[in-house]
Amino acid sequence: MENLQGTFNNTINLIKARIFDTDFKLANIPVATIVIVVLILVLTQILRGFFTSIIIDRLERLTSRTKTTLDYELIRILKQPLGWLIWLAGLWVVHLVVGTHLTPAQNQKIPEILFVSALFIATYILYRAAPLLGELLAGLAANTDRTYATGTVDSLI
Repeated sequence: MENLQGTFNNTINLIKARIFDTDFKLANIPVATIVIVVLILVLTQILRGFFTSIIIDRLERLTSRTKTTLDYELIRILKQPLGWLIWLAGLWVVHLVVGTHLTPAQNQKIPEILFVSALFIATYILYRAAPLLGELLAGLAANTDRTYATGTVDSLI
């Protein structure tokens, strides 16, 4: 058993020495940084599924007590863009890791692209939610008092 553990430790040390202690670079980025980026992206993908399922599950439990279907539609609209926002956060972390190896022009453009992407996602959510907001406002308008201080709305027309 100790021999197996020693072999495992030697293998890990050899891999560590080959990957992390080399001067090999790919596109001016050290291999160790590339490995870290890949790990961040894999972790982001795992967390994206995990958090999306947790958040959507909690929202579904909260809305299960309501009688309308508007909340279920809203959850359906939010599910995919929420995953996109989590993925975008992972790309931002990757930029923080790789940023020291990029040119100043690249370091300026990448945050701009991430910001425009987040703005696009927010706009997409609003676009998809517009019919639901219209239904919600129509329901609120139907339940409001239609009188003014001078009389009813119908008498003013």
